[in-house]
Amino acid sequence: MMGKIVTLIGDVGREADKGLKAISSDEFPPQQDYFLAVAHRQLFLRLCGADPETGKGGDPDVASAILNSDSNFMAVHWEGKAPTTGANTHPTP
Repeated sequence: MMGKIVTLIGDVGREADKGLKAISSDEFPPQQDYFLAVAHRQLFLRLCGADPETGKGGDPDVASAILNSDSNFMAVHWEGKAPTTGANTHPTP
C-alpha cells in the first residue's frame, strides 16, 4: 500500500511539473515533501473521523492517541528512550 502511495505522490509531482512547463511558468513544482505532508494530513483526518475537506469533527481521543503514539515512536527510535506503557496500542476510529 505505501508503495502505491509513494508512486502516486511521485506521479502528482511530475504532473505538476508538466503543467507548470505547459504554461511556461517560472514557478518550481512543489517538492515531494509537500505532497507527502498533504497525504499525511488527509490520512490523519480520516483516522480521527474528521471531515477531510474542513478538518472539523472527528474523535479527539483518537487524535490524541495517534499523536501520543507518534511522540513515543520518536522517543524510542530517535532518542533511545524506553517505550511508555501502552505505546504499541493503535487507536480504532
